[in-house]
Amino acid sequence: MHSSNVPSSLTSPSLNPSGTSPRKLRNASTRNSERKDEIGLHLAQELDGNIFEINSTSFFDTFLGGTSGTLEEKCLECLQNPESGFFHKVLGSQLQAEWLAVGSKHPDGESLEVIGQAILKRLPTYDQEQEQFLRLAEPEYEDQMYQPLASLLNFISHFYRIHLGTEDGVDRIDQEWPEATQTWPTVSTESDAASSTESDHSAPVGSPYRRRRFVALSLKPKYIDTRDRDAFRLDMALLLRSSEDPRQPDPLAWKDVKVAIEVKRNFETPHIQTARYARCMKLEQFDRNFMFTLTITGHEFRIARWDSAACYVTPPIDFHKDPLSFIRVVGRLASMTPDELGYDPTFSNAGRVLYSEATERNRGFRTILSVTPCQVSENLQLSPRRALTEIQQPLKYLLDDDLLCDARDLLFCRSTRVWKAQLIANSELSPAYHAIKQNWHDENRINEAWFYEETKDIELGIAHMLYFEDVFRTRDASSRIDPDDVRATWIWPSEKNAVLERREGVSTLGNVCHRVLVRFVLKEVGKPLSELRNPRQLVHVVRDIAVALGVLYDRNILHRDISEGNILLSTNENPALGNRAFLADFGLAMRIDPSTKLPLPGSVKHNHMTGTLPFMATVFHEANGHFTPVSTIHHDVESLFWVALYTVFKCASRERSQTMSEKEHAAVTRCGATLSQLQSSTTVALYYTKKGIMSFGADVKFPGRWLSIRNFLSKVASLCEARFKVALEALELETNPDPKGHDISSIVGEADAIDEDSTVGSGLDALAPSIIAEPRSRTSSLSGSRLRGSSERPTSKSDRSKRARSKYDDDGSYQGRFDGVPVPRGPSKRLRTGASTQGEP
Repeated sequence: MHSSNVPSSLTSPSLNPSGTSPRKLRNASTRNSERKDEIGLHLAQELDGNIFEINSTSFFDTFLGGTSGTLEEKCLECLQNPESGFFHKVLGSQLQAEWLAVGSKHPDGESLEVIGQAILKRLPTYDQEQEQFLRLAEPEYEDQMYQPLASLLNFISHFYRIHLGTEDGVDRIDQEWPEATQTWPTVSTESDAASSTESDHSAPVGSPYRRRRFVALSLKPKYIDTRDRDAFRLDMALLLRSSEDPRQPDPLAWKDVKVAIEVKRNFETPHIQTARYARCMKLEQFDRNFMFTLTITGHEFRIARWDSAACYVTPPIDFHKDPLSFIRVVGRLASMTPDELGYDPTFSNAGRVLYSEATERNRGFRTILSVTPCQVSENLQLSPRRALTEIQQPLKYLLDDDLLCDARDLLFCRSTRVWKAQLIANSELSPAYHAIKQNWHDENRINEAWFYEETKDIELGIAHMLYFEDVFRTRDASSRIDPDDVRATWIWPSEKNAVLERREGVSTLGNVCHRVLVRFVLKEVGKPLSELRNPRQLVHVVRDIAVALGVLYDRNILHRDISEGNILLSTNENPALGNRAFLADFGLAMRIDPSTKLPLPGSVKHNHMTGTLPFMATVFHEANGHFTPVSTIHHDVESLFWVALYTVFKCASRERSQTMSEKEHAAVTRCGATLSQLQSSTTVALYYTKKGIMSFGADVKFPGRWLSIRNFLSKVASLCEARFKVALEALELETNPDPKGHDISSIVGEADAIDEDSTVGSGLDALAPSIIAEPRSRTSSLSGSRLRGSSERPTSKSDRSKRARSKYDDDGSYQGRFDGVPVPRGPSKRLRTGASTQGEP
């Protein structure tokens, strides 16, 4: 679709905290954690050994390209001659944009001459003799750089626009960024169709084309959310702005940020702040494979490229002495195509729908995803990308507005996202829904799709994959870098503060955990466990998933991440036996030897903790770098028990009816407190909480209707406790217990017995109280909940401090109570306070 040549003008936007950007695509606010000191420490840990300083020539040729050097030389010549005709031509183009921007702030308006003089006054021209950009040399204060920098960056941008124009006057840049397009009215949900009018059936219309514009954000924006004044503020940005109504200042949102720019007086704290920016862009732009950030001081700049595995950055470049490099970087960032700037072209409207459109007019700009099925191979690192020859055209799927699962708040991680989607065939929408999952898979692990392929003939209890696609690989970027071009690596020398240290001549490029963006179309779309109707359904879940684990074990597969978000309920009203719940997400699964039932060599990383903390087998909380227990079927079975217990606590803690007695209210409160203990991010606390639960069986005071399955969970707990004691004894001897055999048949037998027992039938079928304080949670997924991953903090620090009943001594030892029973004081010799999992995030 071609863009019309509509005049573009963009105002300086008001600052809208990132927590509202965009509402439809984020389950948790970015701002909720952005101000916390531990975010900086966490980023420092992630960045340790993953930031590589490469020489500027290699960076430009590898990641920017697209220029022969002629344009930057002409632009510099133009900036040296402010009296030249071409200088005024560029200035006139910039003036057209500034006119409406200034006019929106001054209702009475000002003459073009006055505005032009203002632009010229703050525009830093280049003085060849002094070798510097005027008005940018050694500013006394940081904020003195913003407006001159914005004027210079926009001048370079307009210069490139004019030179990249076409014969018909349309900017080539705009042709490369097609219009954002509304979906066809026939491609809609049933509710949309019911509310549509006759006028809705016209052809889809395009929104006015976009213009990239460099904007300086004041330290004290005129429009700011007074409830969050202390939120961090982005200094400058290359933004996607609308030309539809340029007099209305749009709110700034991370969804609209193309390039984040940090302005500093020096490089005292390099990379941490720009890492925060890259993190926010990654969280709120699901259609982004990588992004650029720019750091500018009074006389130097760095450009960095961030993906899901590493960061590549140039050394500081003096833009006064090397203006051509500066112009090249700015000009390329302003004129890149969407895929060059990191957008995923398989998403319709990638990088072109504004935040305001994604939230207020979401119906019109829903996303269509193109999926090109690929052959499935076990090893992603060694396998080439190959499309299935029998499918000539990509499959088109209409994505539902809301994500079923959103990415966790990390920078270098799997960033799992799941959508509910419908297939589009011949302009018609299929009535069936499927789940589309994408994540950045560790290329050293077995391809998750391979496990789905190996289990596709298992009809019950396991999700089924329809298609797989290998989309993007981070290794493609680093493979183009000559190892000799790596000048330094940034490391994190101290855990006390978020400061990185540059190590000259050190390169850990070969140790980067490279990732592959993979995408799966799954047949089933499930419901979260929080939507259980009654206790009987939970018994069915435990039984069916236990059977599925046994089938996987017989196929020599261990799941290793049994968690609340990876077990989903069937959407069928009356599902058949064995199909009442199903297991998904093989991202951490591994193969085991058929004879020994031990992990096969190379099938798993040597990490001492892998999985999701609240549901991890208790023995793993005793593990450290000295000795690592191997994963066995017993650990998956114990994780299933913790999922069941966690679900009871979660559901019961929300059931507060007006008809409840004081005793019942106390039991509900007690469930909430125990739930908080299971959500602890400290291994010491989790170890003693879980050990206490298993030691006392299921002698937890379940309230109301949940009393009916206490005996069942107590028996499962006793089975897990027996296995745990054996594992603990083996751990002391630094050996592994016999991995053969399991308790699945016993659990299935207990589930069938309690399901058939008429004496507890009424309790099993009891529904929730009619009056409930029930905050709904949208953490359902085919890949993990918001507790997803190893070091994820499931609740905020303030929430845990208010709700948790545990206490910690100054030496870090744990002293608390579980359900009124004192917990032993002090960690074992293997426990490390505050240790986090080192498994796959």
